Amino acid sequence: MIIETLLSKRDQLPLELAIIEPEGEAIGIIQLIHGMSEHKERYYNFMNYLSQQGYICAIHDHRGHGERHITFRIFLYKRYNIYCR
Repeated sequence: MIIETLLSKRDQLPLELAIIEPEGEAIGIIQLIHGMSEHKERYYNFMNYLSQQGYICAIHDHRGHGERHITFRIFLYKRYNIYCR
């Protein structure tokens, strides 16, 4: 698995991207998009399955999702008593 951090061109917000490649030649590329209250890690098992079938799989965390943003939300809650969904 390849994990990359990309910076948003608009405001330099770091967004994480995960890519899983098949061992042999790829037959296609699948870009997965997680749901509203989710994060990319929930799809790793499915991505592994798809890569075993010959697909390159990519997924990224949307703004406000993922481990980096969970830590920030906990900080906001503890410091300012703000609950962010």
